[in-house]
Amino acid sequence: MFIRIASEKDCFRVSEIHLNQIKDGFLTELGPEFLRIFYSAISQKAVLIVAEENGKIIGFVSGCLILKDFYRFFIKKHIFKLAVILLFKLKKARKICETAKYSSSKENSGLPEAELLSIAVLPEFQGKCVSKELLQSFVSELKKREVKAFKVMVGEKLERANRFYIKNGFIFHSKGLAHKDSPSNIYVFKI
Repeated sequence: MFIRIASEKDCFRVSEIHLNQIKDGFLTELGPEFLRIFYSAISQKAVLIVAEENGKIIGFVSGCLILKDFYRFFIKKHIFKLAVILLFKLKKARKICETAKYSSSKENSGLPEAELLSIAVLPEFQGKCVSKELLQSFVSELKKREVKAFKVMVGEKLERANRFYIKNGFIFHSKGLAHKDSPSNIYVFKI
């Protein structure tokens, strides 16, 4: 297995993996074109790392140093594409606004600005430490960028994901409500 920083050309495959493996996430509801644009922006302005096996991307991890700065870049760079995509998904677009608003809310004060946004691995490679190695690469990349800690929001009902973060050294910080209909657990990882 080979782990590397993703390029923009990897974003199509990353968006496919996200679409198929993160079925409960609100970004998935926005569709494959939105995800491709989202991960393209992450590859340009944040952190996107992929795991490959025999030249095929089998998993990824993404995150950013300052979430509100990333959203500002993402929206500014892709405003027209996003408008077209979201025109027919107005109810789902509301969740984007909730997320952006939550990232700069008082509830978030005291938390690290850096955030792990998503991690996913193809089913046939799950249980083989691929997620753990992706996480370790993400931590190493943030350390190079002099980040001291980062957070992750995990749906309260996602037991397997919650166990993964606790098992890998994340400390529970608080409950969060980025979306009105889905409470989350917020964990912090100190580098």
